[in-house]
Amino acid sequence: AAALEGEGYSLWWDRRIQSGSEFSKDIEAELDAAKAVVVCWSAAANESRWVKDEASAGAEAGKLMAVSLDGEHPPIGFRQFHCADLSAWRGRTDDAAFEDFNRAVRARITGEAPAAVNTALRAKKASTLNAAGLDLQKLLTTAIVFAGVAVIVWVSRPETRSPQPREETVSESAAVPVANARTPSAPMRENAIAVLPFAALSEDASDAWFGKGLAEELLNALAQIEDLDVAARTSAFSFEGSNADIAAIAERLGVSYVLEGSVRRSDDRLRITAQLIRASDGFQLWSETFERAQSDIFAIEDEIVRNIARALQVRLGVGAFRGLSRGENVDPRAYEAYLRGLSVWGERMRKDDARMIAEDAFKTAVELDPDFADAWSALGGVLVSSSGSPLSRNYPAYLQRTEDTLRRALALNPQSGEAHALMSVWLRREKQSIAMARRHLEKAQSLSPNSATTLAASAGLHAFIGDITQADAAFDRLLRADTLNVSAANGHAHFLAQTGRAEDAFAFFEDCFAENCMREGFLSFVMTYAVYTGDDALIEKWRPRYEGFEEFLTTIPPSMKPRVTEVLPAYFSIVLDRSDKEERINELIGIYKDDPVIGYLGMWGPVFADVLPEDIFFDAMESAADTGVFFSQIHSMDPYFGVNPYPEWVLRHPRYHAIWARPGMAELAEARRANGWDDGLPLPLASAAKGETD
Repeated sequence: AAALEGEGYSLWWDRRIQSGSEFSKDIEAELDAAKAVVVCWSAAANESRWVKDEASAGAEAGKLMAVSLDGEHPPIGFRQFHCADLSAWRGRTDDAAFEDFNRAVRARITGEAPAAVNTALRAKKASTLNAAGLDLQKLLTTAIVFAGVAVIVWVSRPETRSPQPREETVSESAAVPVANARTPSAPMRENAIAVLPFAALSEDASDAWFGKGLAEELLNALAQIEDLDVAARTSAFSFEGSNADIAAIAERLGVSYVLEGSVRRSDDRLRITAQLIRASDGFQLWSETFERAQSDIFAIEDEIVRNIARALQVRLGVGAFRGLSRGENVDPRAYEAYLRGLSVWGERMRKDDARMIAEDAFKTAVELDPDFADAWSALGGVLVSSSGSPLSRNYPAYLQRTEDTLRRALALNPQSGEAHALMSVWLRREKQSIAMARRHLEKAQSLSPNSATTLAASAGLHAFIGDITQADAAFDRLLRADTLNVSAANGHAHFLAQTGRAEDAFAFFEDCFAENCMREGFLSFVMTYAVYTGDDALIEKWRPRYEGFEEFLTTIPPSMKPRVTEVLPAYFSIVLDRSDKEERINELIGIYKDDPVIGYLGMWGPVFADVLPEDIFFDAMESAADTGVFFSQIHSMDPYFGVNPYPEWVLRHPRYHAIWARPGMAELAEARRANGWDDGLPLPLASAAKGETD
């Protein structure tokens, strides 16, 4: 079926029967409409009354064509019709047997005599399927044996088909979030697919996150397939609740195929429908409904992805799916908690409590099943992304817990591309271990090259070592894979601002502010970059926006305030030369005496260097290096691209040199200098104290 469709025919076969249809009526209607009826005979098919009835209908209408998949002759009554032998066929569309049959099909439909074989063309024709090593004849025969019936294909001329209506329970007025209104639809990629959240068909609210979690699992599995681009979760899931059609969604995401489905749970039973749609014409390439015990969810996921992989192998020549790594031995309660965590984690930039809820869900999953590798990896992802959040308030404990979590994930599944990518980020950011970070990144790239986590890790590592060309390329791939991911676009905007491309960065910041697309510290971060530019008009434009955020900070109870919210007002009082500057500086000295470990050193360190006593300033800097926050937050690299430089006396100070003599720091300095970025790196030692360099 897939090979014929690849030759330009529209096909209908029993996999196209919709759930709830009256099979016989559907089949009769399709038999009547078709221009050719292809019966695939096999040992199992010869025993099926359904197959014989359908073959009879095709014969009586003068449309019957036949192939043998396993070398078996058709049953008596059908041997007077020519039967092409495809028992040795292995899926190559330039195979002589298939070409002969293809010509016969075309002649049947057009009414023209079969053309002679063009042997030169046959020899030249590419076979991506054969290169992938797929035995399609064996695949189809196996499917037939399991089903107990033959595949019967109804063939017609190519036509445009409307997409099947999506089964949804959402408001038609729901809007599609857009990360950047200036960004057009992503360029269409032929080898690209998007997985949409599976619609929940019951009234149970938990089914909504179950459907999203299931879709994310399928998305992550498809991302393992070589040469297949998979639209990242944040972008694909942004269409949840919209009434956009498949073609519009695919255009926005730049993909050629869309996988969608629905899920309904009842007690311990699960009903999942999945369908793969070609976006260009809405043609349904594959669909199936699974009704099984909920404990069979892993087998269902594996079967869905394998079927999709086979379909895409024929059309695109992408690599084979290796199968889900965890098998079927995960505690169902743990898996349910894991799916809930995946769903909530995707909302973290829009819901203030999502980070903590997701962490709790993943913790529940690993407590219920300590050997659940994917849940450990997901928990590690939450922790790696939470430096500077309330989850990292006790920083030494946070560091140890994060590293232990990632190591547990890799011990349970050394082939987890997600865990390797996260470990790369962790080792680069907290340990400054470039060689080890690169090693884990390379492993992630070999296992999950198109994963958004892998691409983000690549962009981060190359930016860290000052390789701007490679960082730009990784960000470009990330934003194409995750077109509507606000967090990824925000990270890219920060990188642009850090590297002196403020105009492009502020194009995103403006759109993001207009759409209220970010929470947490967005306004303070953007105001910081406005200050870096020295553009008075830009500063005045963002000042009232930030001051609204600053006013909000005063409403946070002291017991809940992270130290960052206490330092922010002092920082802006100094850089904006407010009337309360001196008062704020005195408060600042007390804050740092009490607790020298405060994040975002790269943001306020260059400013505080000239207002804090020298010993307090370097105590804070050394504490940041001791505890791992030196490079752990979004502004960490600002001084090292020159947009927020340290005073020269700091770069010449012995205590600054001592920090850069620590493990990993000298290697980092060497890498950055090799890439042409020596901003913020130690200068030759000065013999004098602060403000009195030689």
